Amino acid sequence: MTLILRLSTTLDEVSGQADQWNALADRLGATAIFHDAAATLANLTVQMSKCRASPFVLTVFEGETMIAAAPMVWGQGWIGLGVLHWADSDTPLYSDLLCRPDREKDVFPLLAKGLLAQPGLRKLKVDYVPDDSALARFCAFLGAEPGCPVPTPHIDLSMGPVLDRLSPRRRKDLRNYRRKLEAMGPVTFEQHRTPEDLAELVAWIFRFKRSKLADHDGANWIQRPQTEHYFRDLSMRLAAQGRALGHRLRVGDQTAAASLTFRRGDTAFYSKIAYDPCFAAGSPGWHELLALSECLRADGVHLFDLMIGTGFVGLPGVRLPDLH
Repeated sequence: MTLILRLSTTLDEVSGQADQWNALADRLGATAIFHDAAATLANLTVQMSKCRASPFVLTVFEGETMIAAAPMVWGQGWIGLGVLHWADSDTPLYSDLLCRPDREKDVFPLLAKGLLAQPGLRKLKVDYVPDDSALARFCAFLGAEPGCPVPTPHIDLSMGPVLDRLSPRRRKDLRNYRRKLEAMGPVTFEQHRTPEDLAELVAWIFRFKRSKLADHDGANWIQRPQTEHYFRDLSMRLAAQGRALGHRLRVGDQTAAASLTFRRGDTAFYSKIAYDPCFAAGSPGWHELLALSECLRADGVHLFDLMIGTGFVGLPGVRLPDLH
C-alpha cells in the first residue's frame, strides 16, 4: 500500500489526529509514554513559545493508519532562512520519533523529502535523544555526527534487591546514614498515585531542586516556572492513567526526600528527585532511591531507567541542504 506524507501546521490539525497518534504510540516502546498526543501538543506549545515558531508536524500514513510521526516547529530567520526545532519538552526528558520499527527504511526517505520541501530550511535541531532511538537513527540517516555514545544508566530490578548488589562498605555506610536519620525522627516512606497528591509532590521537588541548582551551569531549564507547570500537568495526566508514582521519605513529620517516576509496562523512568539539605547528613537521596526501587520491583517493574548521564545524542543541528 502507498505511503502518504502529511504536513500539519496548526495545533488543531495535530489535535485532530490524536486518536491515530495515540494508537501508534501504544504500539511502540516504553519511551513513547512521553510522546502521545497530549505530550506532543504540550511540547509543541513549549517550543512555539520558546522559538517564536509555528507547528511543522510530519506524519506518515498507510491507508488510514498512522505509522510515523515527527513533531517539529518552524522558526523563520530574518534573512529568509529558517530552522526546524524538534518539539521536545525543553527538559531532559527523552525526545523521539514515533515510527514502526519495521517501516523505518520506507519512512525515513519520505520524512527527509518532507523536510527538504520546506523553502529556506537551513538546519534541523534536536536534543535529549537516546542513542538507541528511532530519532537517533533518523538523524544518522540525515547525516548527523553524534557524540560519543554512552549507555543510558539503568537498573535491572529482575535481578533482586538493589541493596544486595552494593558492596559491604556501601551497605555499612547506609546503615550508619540510616541511624543518623532515625536520630532526627521516625523514618517512613509513602507512595502517592493520585493527580492531586502528585501535583503537591512536584511543587515540593521543584522548590528544593531549584534551590540546589540555582548556580549550576546548564540547569537554567529547571528555574523556569513553566518547567514546573509542565511536569505537574504531565504527572497529573499520567497519574490518571496509572503511569505516575510519587514516592516520599519522611523523617518525623517532615519530608526529607521525594521522587517522581513514570512507568509504562515493566519499565519505569526515574524522572526527578530532590532532598531537604537539613537531612543531608543521613543521605536521604540514597534511602529514597533504594526504597523506591523495592516499591517498583514489587509492582512488577523490571527495567529502572535512571534518566541521567549522557546516554543521548546531543546534536547541535543537521544541515539539511547537504542532502540534495
